[in-house]
Amino acid sequence: MKASSDVANKLIALEVAGHLYTRVSNPTQDAFEQRLAELEGGAAARALSSG
Repeated sequence: MKASSDVANKLIALEVAGHLYTRVSNPTQDAFEQRLAELEGGAAARALSSG
């Protein structure tokens, strides 16, 4: 998919799947959340931070 503001707008609007590489959307965090949900027997997980 071509990187552009149109693509970013579609990602933000959840019209297409993908990552914006922000604090809440990147492939490393996604992999961690999926594995955590698997370990805990949940449907999904969310990793957050503070500070």
